[in-house]
Amino acid sequence: MNKYHYFIIAVVIIGFYGCKKGAKDPKPAANDNVSGKWYPVRKAFKLYRGSEEYENTVDTTFNTEDYIQFNSDGMGYANSHRVTAPVLSGNFEYTVTGHVLVFTKPGFNITSYPGPGTTFHILKLTSQSLELRSDTLVTQVGADQNKTIEDDTYSSTQ
Repeated sequence: MNKYHYFIIAVVIIGFYGCKKGAKDPKPAANDNVSGKWYPVRKAFKLYRGSEEYENTVDTTFNTEDYIQFNSDGMGYANSHRVTAPVLSGNFEYTVTGHVLVFTKPGFNITSYPGPGTTFHILKLTSQSLELRSDTLVTQVGADQNKTIEDDTYSSTQ
């Protein structure tokens, strides 16, 4: 064989070994992966009217009684005794599919948090940290669309 054939064979071999398959998607979260008692560290809200941001709030004022508990059976309990908000506590039901957490049955008298169908995207999940994001778009007849982005950070330790 001449040098040209060796060169072609070398290129083909390098091509086979150089083309690695893409990185696999992260393993989807399951109910037992978010299971545990999580303590709020930070809640951030951005409110938009149309495309204009009109409010940006970050809350880090929590006490030892604030937590959310996800059980592996799709049930949970949340407790909030913050000074800046009404007392919210009660049972709820949830599902996790991939990286999406959905509250399927609220447990509070105030149905807006978390209301049925409230969806959070799991941004980060480790044994120490849980980060969630909710995007809510509200359209009212004759008004601009209002959008709320909520970013919540929780820790497994207090």
